Amino acid sequence: MLSSSAHRLSSAFLLLWLGQLVSSAGSGLTSFSLAYWVYQRHHSTTQLSLMLLASALPAIFISPLAGALVDRWDRRMTMILSSLTSAVFTFVMFALLQRDKLSVWEVAIVVGGISVAGAFQWPAYSAANTMLLRGDQLGRAGGFMQLTQAISFITSPALASVLIPVIHLQGIVIIDFLTYVVMIMVLLRLRIPSPTVSSASKAFRGTLCHEAASGWGYIRSLSGFTALMMSFVVVMFCANLVEVLILPLLLQFGSVQALAVMVTLSSSGMLVGSILLMIWGGPERKISGIRISGVLLSIALLSLGLSPSRAIVTISLFLFMVIIPFAAGMNQTVLQAGVEPDMQGRVFAVRRIISQASLPLAASAAAFTVEPVFRPLLSSPGIIGSFLREMMGRSPSGAVGMCIALAGVIALLVNTYLYFLPSLRSLERLMDNAEVSVFPLTVGQPAVCQVETNHE
Repeated sequence: MLSSSAHRLSSAFLLLWLGQLVSSAGSGLTSFSLAYWVYQRHHSTTQLSLMLLASALPAIFISPLAGALVDRWDRRMTMILSSLTSAVFTFVMFALLQRDKLSVWEVAIVVGGISVAGAFQWPAYSAANTMLLRGDQLGRAGGFMQLTQAISFITSPALASVLIPVIHLQGIVIIDFLTYVVMIMVLLRLRIPSPTVSSASKAFRGTLCHEAASGWGYIRSLSGFTALMMSFVVVMFCANLVEVLILPLLLQFGSVQALAVMVTLSSSGMLVGSILLMIWGGPERKISGIRISGVLLSIALLSLGLSPSRAIVTISLFLFMVIIPFAAGMNQTVLQAGVEPDMQGRVFAVRRIISQASLPLAASAAAFTVEPVFRPLLSSPGIIGSFLREMMGRSPSGAVGMCIALAGVIALLVNTYLYFLPSLRSLERLMDNAEVSVFPLTVGQPAVCQVETNHE
């Protein structure tokens, strides 16, 4: 009887997760549809890039402040205000669309406002989940959270392509608005207790600016957590580099139809990885799982960049996408288990900055290496050029594969260094022997949150 209920996630967590799933799906639908609308209307990659920057940069700049405020404020109320703010900006977008007055700069302002609201939403959501679960449930919960992103990543383009011709961008925006309403209704039914004040929080207490800057300082104060964040940087950079370069890489293997099949098969890897983590929860020794995932991710990246075979490239990309949710989910689990709950807003804000900054960094790395460096190298005379042409092939996408393979080499070197890093090993030993006073949510601690019921 104990075993049948011990691994059951709390109804409060599942309800909150479902609300976030609906909200994320709506946001993904709008993001893809807006990108399509901007490009179709202006046929300008510059305008499209402006919109993408507007969706990333505000969250990056506001995240430290948002993390400090999340730790000061009630997490449920923070998420309600964040969802309400996003809903207001979304409704403004709908009103402008109805009057046919929506310009790109107005899109950038609206998307920027939603980005700022999201900078509060995700740290509050991650920190709230810690209060909803026992320590032995965090691994599986990480799978649920990764599944949210996988579903949005896979289904949003397909749904948008079906809905845009029927209900146009206005209809998409209304759907997104309604998903925020659903999230607010879910949050109104939840009761999430505030964490107790820890000694770490007292040590970093000060002005709002001081607390906003304390997230990274707190991470550095914990042995092994800097290396843990470094491994997350590698994972996110590699994931975003593949996202940037995957289309030109796969186009060398045939038609658009073949490309669609390969992308669909490989993208399903993220769904498979998330579901596996959701069911299994990952290995007991999460740090070992993170280190091994990093090495496997590097090998998959190398195989993806170097292989001339369509089948091997598809398999490599599928395995790469399976590993991503495992690595990110276990990283999340360690942070939830090892960071005091009243410091998690700031810590997850740092993690959010890494996630948001990875895409522009990856895009910049691709822009400054593929065309200016690798393509001339492949066409250069002499021994080096001949060797690279034999290794990468003569197709125009050889330079793209070379960039991905180089990223795989760098990732392998970094992950090998992290694998043997003493501080990461000491963090694993600390987690293996953790007591309640060291890690706030140890195995067996009861979940204390519940769904509020109406007693009227």
